[in-house]
Amino acid sequence: MENLAKQKEQIERELKEYKENYNTLINIENEAKERLEALKCNKYYLSDQYEALKEKLKQKKALFVKLKSLIKEYKQHKYKDIEEIYKTKYNNIIENINSLHWNFNLQIFSSFESLNGLLKEAESFKNLKNEIKLLQHRKNEHLKALLIEEISKTRDIHNMIYLIKFVQKYEIFFNEKLFLTCMKKFISQRYKYHFLSDSETNRLDKAEWIFNFLDKKLKEVCKFLTIYNTSENKVEPVEYQDFLENIIKTIIKLINKRIKEIEEIDSKQKRNLILNFNYFLSLFINKIAKEYNVNLETYFSSFENEIVNQEKKNILFKVQDIHKHDYTSWFSEYEEVFKEILDLNKKQVKVDVNFFIDHILDFNLVFIDSMRYINRKEIHVLLYIFNMFETFKETVQFLLEEFYQENGIDTEDKIDEILIKISKFNLENFKLIKTLFENDINNIINLKFYFINDLYKIFEDYKICKGFNKLKDLASNMIDKYLFNTLAHKPLDRQEYSNYLNLFKKLKEYFDVKKWDSRECMKCIKGIFENKNVDNKFSKFIRDLYLQ
Repeated sequence: MENLAKQKEQIERELKEYKENYNTLINIENEAKERLEALKCNKYYLSDQYEALKEKLKQKKALFVKLKSLIKEYKQHKYKDIEEIYKTKYNNIIENINSLHWNFNLQIFSSFESLNGLLKEAESFKNLKNEIKLLQHRKNEHLKALLIEEISKTRDIHNMIYLIKFVQKYEIFFNEKLFLTCMKKFISQRYKYHFLSDSETNRLDKAEWIFNFLDKKLKEVCKFLTIYNTSENKVEPVEYQDFLENIIKTIIKLINKRIKEIEEIDSKQKRNLILNFNYFLSLFINKIAKEYNVNLETYFSSFENEIVNQEKKNILFKVQDIHKHDYTSWFSEYEEVFKEILDLNKKQVKVDVNFFIDHILDFNLVFIDSMRYINRKEIHVLLYIFNMFETFKETVQFLLEEFYQENGIDTEDKIDEILIKISKFNLENFKLIKTLFENDINNIINLKFYFINDLYKIFEDYKICKGFNKLKDLASNMIDKYLFNTLAHKPLDRQEYSNYLNLFKKLKEYFDVKKWDSRECMKCIKGIFENKNVDNKFSKFIRDLYLQ
């Protein structure tokens, strides 16, 4: 029963919900019908409105076509008016351009000013504007070229002053620096005319003409710079040092062109031309350094080094050729080569004489060492070489002092250095001569009373040596020592005594025997044999030897 009651309640609730839903659907349906009626009414209204709009659109289209036609007519009319205005303006610009004067005078800047105004007027004409810009550029470049050309060929100082003012006006108007370019062209154009053309001044053997020309032109452009900087009509002053450096660079290029030209020629005169050019180049370098405080040496060092190296090769070849001849001819030819080196230095070819001196000393050292001195001829050769080097040393000293004095150069140290080299070399030669001489003396003194004849022969061999007096002193000491040792060793018999007396008489012909110890001994011995009293430092010793 309880279940049935629950089911009943459930069914009643569902039935109630169905009724409520049914009522809701009825309401929705009624609302839909009402809305449908409203839409039908709107449809008829919108349809009427649409037809009305279509009619209005049609009317407006007709008006638009009419307006478009009117606008087209207006545009055509207005375009003709504007076209006429622009055509007139265009023609006026062209006419004004054609009326401009481009004569080479200061009034030309008025034409440039007018052209600038016409350029602004031509703003609406793109092609014309570009043409005016092109014309402006051409006229500008033409004026620049004319200025440079006129400056490069003018010879009158008054005209140059006028042209400098012209340049200043150009620089102010175009805000472009032109003065330096003009001065560089002033030099280079004149240089080309004189030295890179068929002009009579274009001679390879007249290097001095080039450097006189460049020196003159450098002075002129520096003078023009002063005129430029003292004028009020300039953009700004040109700094002297920068200006000078740029001008010098132009000059360097011109000189290098001539150097290249000389180096490329194939002629027997090439060496003379190069030496001549280098001489005047060196003078020019020194002059520029002195007058303008600008060092040009580094710019031409390779050219100068090449000349020096080539001359060194030539000298070496000559020295090698000298040494192919007999040694008796060497030193006269050494002197000639040495003079040639000094002459090269006079021509500003800086060949160091040490290079030559070192070479001949090395060769003679090898030559002297190669001899064995087993015959008198080789000794004579050594003595000759020693003597000639002493003479050569004196000649070198004289020539160097003369050279440095002529050139106002204080170089005592350099002279001393060369002389010391030769002296050291010849000192070793003299040591060898002394050794040979000592050996010869030692070989004869053991002959006792008879060596005097051989001594004469030895002296005859060595007396040609410029150091003979020293050799003679050496022989004197050696013989004195030998005789002293002999006389003090044992008593002499009367025959020996007589022989030694004769020997001392003969030795007096060669030596100053007054200071010999052996002579003092002989005095004591003579006193004993002749029963005379002799008093000297050896008296007691000799007396004891003979009376023991």
